[in-house]
Parts: sequence; structure tokens; C-alpha cells
Amino acid sequence: MINSLLYQQCSCVDALSFFFGFNDLEVQLYFYLVQQDQKIVAQLCKAFDRNQSTIYTALEKLVSHGVVTKTKRNRQTRGYEYIYGAVDPQNIRDMLRKRLDLLYSKINSCLDTFDSDAQTCEITEQS
Repeated sequence: MINSLLYQQCSCVDALSFFFGFNDLEVQLYFYLVQQDQKIVAQLCKAFDRNQSTIYTALEKLVSHGVVTKTKRNRQTRGYEYIYGAVDPQNIRDMLRKRLDLLYSKINSCLDTFDSDAQTCEITEQS
């Protein structure tokens, strides 16, 4: 993944995959919600030709990372349902920039001690 980011044109799909660890379905769900507005799970199942369990799992990961919202809505007849919507791409861009800054800081710290760490790094022989 890192090599493709370094040597090829980086897309918004790559950024979401790299910084959040999203799979293809999760990335596609996010962009679908950006473009199509809020949807319930049944609509997403139909749009992606996937079962409810698969869609729920993907949505919960997106919600847990803060890129999709989940809102409880009362049905007209009885009960309730959840409606999912994408967080504004500008907010996601800001989240990605913060993650990039953190990654840069962590890698920089690692590089600062690379020379001395290389001298004491434990070597495990392969047989």
C-alpha cells in the first residue's frame, strides 16, 4: 500500500483505505452516502447487492471511525429504523490531515533514533 501511495497518483479511495484501514465495500459505502444522501440498510443492501449482515458490519466500522452518522428514526407505522449518512468530506479531509500529521511525527521520531536503534536491534535468525 505505501509503495503505491509513493509512486502513483493518490486518490481519495487510497487515503481512506490507508488511514482508516477501510476495505473496498466500506470505501464505496462512504462515497455512495456522500453522493446519494442518507439511506437505510435495506436501500444499501439493494444498491450493493449484499446481505444485511455485511452492510451492517461495514456501516458500524464507518460509524466507529466517525465518517458515517447513524440516526434513529421512527417509522410511520410502528417501530424505528436507523438511517445512515456521510460526514461532510471537508471534515473527513481534516481528520485525514490530523492522521497524516500524527504519522509524520511518529515516523520522524523513529528516524531520529534509527542509527542507535540499529546497533541494538534484536536479530532473529530464520531457519
